[in-house]
Amino acid sequence: MTVTTTSVLSNSVATAYNKEYLEAFLNQRILFDLIDWGEPIGGNLRGSTISQPVLEEMAVASSALTEGTDVTPVALDDSAISMTIYEYGNVVQTTRFLKATAFTDTERGAAQAVGQNMAKSLDFTARTKLVGGTMVMYPGSVAARTDLDATNDKISYQFIANLVSMAASMGIPPFEDGTYATIANPALYVDLANMSEWKAVGEYADPKLLYMGKPGVLGKGGRFKNERGMLAGLRFIEHPYGKVWLGGGTVAQTATTVADAAAAGATSIVVTAATGLAAGDWITLGKGTATEEQVQITAVSDTTLTVRGVGNAFGNWGCKYAHAASATVTEAPNVVGLPVFGPKSLRGRFASDPGKNGEVSVEWAATNLPKRAINHSWYWIGGFGVVDKWVVRGECATSGHVLGTNAT
Repeated sequence: MTVTTTSVLSNSVATAYNKEYLEAFLNQRILFDLIDWGEPIGGNLRGSTISQPVLEEMAVASSALTEGTDVTPVALDDSAISMTIYEYGNVVQTTRFLKATAFTDTERGAAQAVGQNMAKSLDFTARTKLVGGTMVMYPGSVAARTDLDATNDKISYQFIANLVSMAASMGIPPFEDGTYATIANPALYVDLANMSEWKAVGEYADPKLLYMGKPGVLGKGGRFKNERGMLAGLRFIEHPYGKVWLGGGTVAQTATTVADAAAAGATSIVVTAATGLAAGDWITLGKGTATEEQVQITAVSDTTLTVRGVGNAFGNWGCKYAHAASATVTEAPNVVGLPVFGPKSLRGRFASDPGKNGEVSVEWAATNLPKRAINHSWYWIGGFGVVDKWVVRGECATSGHVLGTNAT
């Protein structure tokens, strides 16, 4: 007996759904497009840990050859970076009732949400690798992140020029036009916009020539996605996942803590002491913890601080997280991380199944009978690695702030 069954999406609808998902994924991803991808995993190349070789430069041959004497061969030296392969994915669930009653196209919305989530999740994972290098430079004679001062240790042309010079001297391969790139949090642009040396992207790049990993594009006046400008040969790519250590610089006020537990969404916080704190100040709550966030003080009454944050729901501008009594309250400048890298610095591998762009699936929730719930999910297999000697990270204080969190 032949049975015609129903599915969540017909072939025509599924094609449109996949298009919406893939479009959202391609539009949102940034770091993903800057990765030097190795051979796909699958077939004869398997393993949960992949070692990718990196050839070292040959020593300079500056001695003259002796006529009649053969040249002595030298060996090519290489290093290897190790990439651990993991599964990544996420799922959102909708219902048939929502689909039937919603004014909006829930399938299209779910496809876009899933694609955006995949792009941001994989970009964040790659960013974590990129900012984890061991070569770090600070402005002037500063020796530690906690010594960065809000007045004297912000970004400068000389600091960026030193980073670029260091990158070149370390032999980090640049992009086609001789420039390097960095991922910068939007909080940095408060300072960049006031620098006379700052070149907005429209001053040197053709906005129609978007970098798509093709050799020569940048050399012809192209730009990266989300590129905002250039300073001393360093291209600044804006990304919300650009690394920020909230309140990571020199502490400005007497150390204090939360006195009474504050719930998520709270717009006021009671602290043990409010010495040095005033309306307009920015403070970091729970510094160094999973619930770290930054809020602005709008009023001070004795030890009660009225605050404005990103909130925990639409219409709420309080704290995003709950903060227990004794949670730290820190007033200090934010510190931005600026990893300087080239086209060969960040490496990646992906599995041939489900492929570089991953896959999306739409199916009935297996444990929900009758069929009332629909799972929308994305899935990807792969890993990221960094050639440590081909990344140099600058860290400097910034006068910009982050309303809410910066994923660590």
